[in-house]
This record gives sequence, C-alpha cells and structure tokens, in this order.
Amino acid sequence: MTSGDLVEIDCSGINMEPKISIDVKSTKTHSLWAMTDLREFNNRKYYGYVWVKVDLPLNHLAQPIFEAVRNGNMKNIEELVPSLEIIDAEVVGFAWRKDVEKWREFRKGETVFNPNNPKRRLFSAKTDNKACPINRLRGSKNEWEKLVQRLCGIEDD
Repeated sequence: MTSGDLVEIDCSGINMEPKISIDVKSTKTHSLWAMTDLREFNNRKYYGYVWVKVDLPLNHLAQPIFEAVRNGNMKNIEELVPSLEIIDAEVVGFAWRKDVEKWREFRKGETVFNPNNPKRRLFSAKTDNKACPINRLRGSKNEWEKLVQRLCGIEDD
C-alpha cells in the first residue's frame, strides 16, 4: 500500500503512525459526487479514502493572485493571507478501496450528471474518474469507529 495523507493518529491517548493508508480528498462545498482520478486510483493503492468539503473561495482568489504575480507585487498576495486564516471544512464520509473498485467510471469528456436528477448535466469529466454520489459514502458512527480501529491496528478486514 501507498503511504497516506494521515501521518499520525491518537489511538487511546497514544500518538502513533496509522496502520493503514488513507487518501484525504477535498472537494467543493456544493459537490454531489465523491470522485478520484482513475489513473491515481490504479497507481496509488490506498486502503481507504476520506472526503472533505472545503469552502475555499478559489474563484475570488484567482484574479488577485494572477494580477499580483503579473505585476510582481507580492504585497498584494500577503494581503490575501488573513482572508484564508479561517476556512470552513466538513468531513462528509469515507470509502474503503474495495468500495471504490465497484464505483461508476466517468471517462474523460463524458457528461457528469446530477445523481438526484440524471437529466441535469453538471459538467464534463476532465479525466477518467471513479465516482459515487457523495451522500452514499460511509459515515455512520459505527463505520467511523471501524475506520479508527483499523487505523490503530485494532481490527482487520
């Protein structure tokens, strides 16, 4: 397995390296799909995947950063930093690798539709992806407890 995004976990008051590799995936707050790049999925063997919705105002930052870089004015970029001190994020669920293996594939250029209204087009896939409606991720208290137990090496498959 590939080393994951988690480097340390608290297991009953003892900080230790996780026993399984987890890939943390960020997505926009309005995302309806949990997606992972198919090539990355095939090349990096993680045990599980956790999705986090992050409220990062990328559209609002792109223009000022572009202008500052173009004009060589780093002070403008430094002025943006306080606006990034607080970023809302929500852990929305997780999936085991064996779950993701069964997910739907969207091929590059294929229309990604609204899972709640399949006639409504959302966007075209930029790469080949494995995908699942985000509201179908694992997320019950019992499932999170199993994930923590596996991270701590307490429970196996």
